Amino acid sequence: MPFDLTSSFADDYLVVDNIETVTLTTVRAAITTNTNCPNTPREEMSTGEIAASGGLYQVGDVIFNLAKTLLPVAPLEGDKITDTDSLPWHIIGGVKLDNYRLNYRCVCRKDR
Repeated sequence: MPFDLTSSFADDYLVVDNIETVTLTTVRAAITTNTNCPNTPREEMSTGEIAASGGLYQVGDVIFNLAKTLLPVAPLEGDKITDTDSLPWHIIGGVKLDNYRLNYRCVCRKDR
């Protein structure tokens, strides 16, 4: 029986450190949808990635990794993520699936 890499990693978001429950708010065709995303890891952007962005990313921007299986639609730039502390973050870019096509990597900036 061949090893199925995708299904082997599909639930990995359940067993990582530094996780929280966030809410993704999307607006598509004037319909707002709020989706709870438990076990979402948040990571700081590296200084190398900030420097390589040509000014798009700033110190303080973070990355939320949202499990694809939990989302009714893919997140887009401009959508909002509300963290466990009820702080709003807007997706400013960098939305892409990881190499296994299981998690959306969303670069976000906290509302000021």
